[in-house]
Amino acid sequence: MNLFNRKTDNVFPLQVKIVGFALVFCGIISFLQIPLLGVGLLLLSILILFTHYGVVLNLDTLYYKEYWGLFGLKFGNWKSLPKLWRITITNDKIIIRNQSYNTGLSTYSSNTQTALNIRINEFEYIRIAKGKYKDIKADALFLSDQFKLEILDATTDKKEIITPK
Repeated sequence: MNLFNRKTDNVFPLQVKIVGFALVFCGIISFLQIPLLGVGLLLLSILILFTHYGVVLNLDTLYYKEYWGLFGLKFGNWKSLPKLWRITITNDKIIIRNQSYNTGLSTYSSNTQTALNIRINEFEYIRIAKGKYKDIKADALFLSDQFKLEILDATTDKKEIITPK
């Protein structure tokens, strides 16, 4: 079985993951006093810290599964891969707003990640991966060769179209 498996996102954002780290500490302390509560808090923290979304493509049968996973277990349904249009590489900018309720002032931080999408048509796509540009481009070239699809690299102002060999 020829599988292409990539993680796409974390289920919980960074702010919730910070709470997850705090729950580990609280779970350990609680375990010493009330073991059942401690185990519950530790299980909740594991769920917060280690769950993620991802996609698996079966390149032999042309099925795919969008899943959420925890420690290698993948929960989702297999679907038939529709007729594909093209592969796109884009930049996803994440903006995080932190507001102080005492002063009313806000601070912003941002992070840009490169995303790999398989386009079904102009409006619909399947997110395949997120990560560093070098890794995403290598995955795009591999999938382009497998599916014989052109790649639209839209990570810069000068959009580049790469045709399969």
